[in-house]
Order: sequence, then C-alpha cells, then structure tokens
Amino acid sequence: MDRAGAGDLSFIESPKYASLFTASRAAVTLVAPSVADAPGPAVRVIVNDPREALLALLPRLYPPPPRDPGVDSTARIGRGVRLPPDATIEPYVVIGDGASLGARAWIGAQCVVGPGVSTGDDLRLFRP
Repeated sequence: MDRAGAGDLSFIESPKYASLFTASRAAVTLVAPSVADAPGPAVRVIVNDPREALLALLPRLYPPPPRDPGVDSTARIGRGVRLPPDATIEPYVVIGDGASLGARAWIGAQCVVGPGVSTGDDLRLFRP
C-alpha cells in the first residue's frame, strides 16, 4: 500500500496497516468501515470487504484476451483424452492419457495436464 502510486488502486481492511495507508499515494483506495476515518489518501470507496471488492474489480479492469477455440498443431494429446469442441489448446501443450477437460477449457502455451486429470468448465491454465 505504501508503494502505490498516483495511478494505482489499493485497499485497506485493517487498522493494523493504518501507518502504510497514511503514506499511500494511491489514486483510489477500497476501505473497510473500520478504517474509513484513518488519515491517508482522500479518494476512498468504503466497502464491507475491500479484498472481495478488489477481486471483483480486477477482471473488469484487466479482461482476458480473446480466445480462439481449437487445438494447435504442436500440442501433444494423449490417448483417450476428452476435449470439448470449444476448447482452446495453445502451442506445445501436453495433455496426458485419459484426461478430461470441461467446457470452454483454455490451456495456455507449454502447460501440462497430467494423465487422468479431470477439470471443470471455464478453466484457464497458463504460465506467467
């Protein structure tokens, strides 16, 4: 929080971090009611659970890139793998024998899904 800059979004949920909040230069801070009156940046949004509010905002601020369903020619798909028709399998993916991917699965480049693994719908697996 004390490293937040003029264009950053931050949050504070505990009085324990009030001293860091005072030094913050965040443009906007999500603030728990228990620290709403603490000294610090002027622009605050008071929410019951700042951490949950931040987690809800992040996908809106950083939407995922569009995906292109299909299987890249460099992917290695094991025997008996169940792929949904709307899966996205990027370059150099390895999917082990008998794995089963849920609807809209998106397996990023160079990721490995082990043998017999079963995933849920809307999985996005990627390497940073």
